[in-house]
Amino acid sequence: PDRIEVTGGITAGASRRRAWLVGPRRCRLRIGLPVFQLLRSEEFDCVLVHELAHLRQADGCDGTMVSVTQMLLLLVGGPARPQSGAIRRMFQRLRHGFHIETLATSREAERAADAVAAAFAGPQPCARTLVRLMLAAKRISGRMQDAFEAPPEIEIGPSDWGTIEARAGTPDARDVGWLRGLLARPTSPADSHPSLRERLTALGVDVTAVAVPDEVSLMDRAARRWLGDLLPMLERRLTTSR
Repeated sequence: PDRIEVTGGITAGASRRRAWLVGPRRCRLRIGLPVFQLLRSEEFDCVLVHELAHLRQADGCDGTMVSVTQMLLLLVGGPARPQSGAIRRMFQRLRHGFHIETLATSREAERAADAVAAAFAGPQPCARTLVRLMLAAKRISGRMQDAFEAPPEIEIGPSDWGTIEARAGTPDARDVGWLRGLLARPTSPADSHPSLRERLTALGVDVTAVAVPDEVSLMDRAARRWLGDLLPMLERRLTTSR
């Protein structure tokens, strides 16, 4: 990659885009600090290989053109345009179809990247990684909802939100229910990623045997191997930038 970024969210992504319509493509890899702190080293390898597979397969190379096409369809077919209602509706249908096709292409790219990661690290580590990350996201959203519903006299500040994200790997009494819901949810045409159940099935994993993963100890976290002495500095910088 031309650029590697450590962000504050529980996300990972890779892109390969042009700054303008012409010119060299730039590869960028983004990984959230909570991902380093959530996963074991072999699980983090699954994330890294998955994202590098996106770059190798040139996923997102046409991102600039996709954005421009979507903008043009919006401008031509938007409600502020003076053309007839029939023409406007035609462009709206084109925009909707283009959006759905883009999402389908994204889901196929995710399946292909999962297959590359599984070939490198094995299906089981990749399955644990998917479950751990998606369950951590549910913990964050659930605990943030708890914070929003807290009594008015309890003040919630930026550091509290940071603590919620930092503790995404800590087990929650609602984990079993959350995992059951994640495994029951089907893939929707509006999804950019396949459902957890679909991804695990594609890896050859028995979804009926999937359980809540154990908490990763400090010594086993990928952050210790990959970030080392940089970890305290990154934690301070991302906390103060909230």
